[in-house]
Amino acid sequence: MTRGLLDIEDRRLAVEDEGSGPAVLMLHGLGGTTSVFQVQAEALSSAYRVLRVDFRGAGRSPVGNGVSIAGHVDDALGVLNSLGIAEVTVVAHSIGTVIARFIAARRPDLVTGLALLAPTRAPLPAAVKERQRNRALRLRAGGTAAIVDEVLRDAVGRTTREQHPVRAAFVRELVLRQDPEGFARNYEAAAAVEDPGGLPSGLPVLLMGGEEDELGSVDIAAGLEATSSTARAVTAPQSGHSISIEAPEYTTTTLNDFLLAVNGDAGRLAGDDVPGAA
Repeated sequence: MTRGLLDIEDRRLAVEDEGSGPAVLMLHGLGGTTSVFQVQAEALSSAYRVLRVDFRGAGRSPVGNGVSIAGHVDDALGVLNSLGIAEVTVVAHSIGTVIARFIAARRPDLVTGLALLAPTRAPLPAAVKERQRNRALRLRAGGTAAIVDEVLRDAVGRTTREQHPVRAAFVRELVLRQDPEGFARNYEAAAAVEDPGGLPSGLPVLLMGGEEDELGSVDIAAGLEATSSTARAVTAPQSGHSISIEAPEYTTTTLNDFLLAVNGDAGRLAGDDVPGAA
């Protein structure tokens, strides 16, 4: 595994690169880091080259200038170019799913498939935009502790809170560890996101909503599925918005099946090798 800061023009990004085989790029959402895909990356790297990136201002990547959705698209493409990746399947969560769609629209020659977990609308509804901007203000005034409880209510489903409190605690810690200014700028970037357009014609797309996601990802996934003959929507059982953390085994198995369909003979993980049930 390679883990560290990668220089992309005038900015530095935290990147993790492990395994070998067809390339898979994993993009986190608001309040996330590369760690939201830890279970999946560990499992899938036995058959794939798995790349994970902390966006500007998130996790271990410095805030820098120009935090925006367009900037995150540039950063992801810059990482792939720097590492010599010619084809990649993109796995993304929440606002990362919009970034993934922009990447696919801009570089259809590069993207072989999209796996969109807890997809979000773009542009966001007016009330959601206002909430995002309000959180940015509160982050600057009071740090991550000022918003962590309400973010956790949005991010984690009922079953996880009641039956898997350690998973909920992990999501809480991800939020608390964010740089407040970087987090605020990413909220503002999300509030300003534009429509990435329709799903690319003919591209394999997996859409995964959380059964208990109160942000509506099941409905959003179904709506996107209806626009493309090559898209398939599934529902992660007993999961809220943080699907890869709340339903780790289901997510890993479903992603592996999708990647196998996209990449042919890259190899299927043995059932006993799929972690996440604990």
